[in-house]
Amino acid sequence: MNTVICTVDVVLLTLKDAALNVALLKRDREPFGGLSALPGGFIDAVKDIDARDAALRVLKDKTGIDAPYLEQLATFSGAARDPRGWSVAIAYFALVPAEAIERIDRP
Repeated sequence: MNTVICTVDVVLLTLKDAALNVALLKRDREPFGGLSALPGGFIDAVKDIDARDAALRVLKDKTGIDAPYLEQLATFSGAARDPRGWSVAIAYFALVPAEAIERIDRP
């Protein structure tokens, strides 16, 4: 494959019982189907204005959460990080109330 896969991932953080918690979802398809993962997805060149917009959209689509706080964390890239091919993942972190995470419909 000669194209680069470009995705966004969101580290979804909340405070619960005075401890920082990270919400994970189960992947519903390959690669790595059935494993825990951060909410993430592909950047849509038609729908998304920029990577931040893609992260907000993906988070809403996968969890139903509108993040009140979202910040870019890091960018991960390489030929060996995804079995589908060369990829770039732009990671963000979101801070949300514990109640928002408790409402996520997770398998």
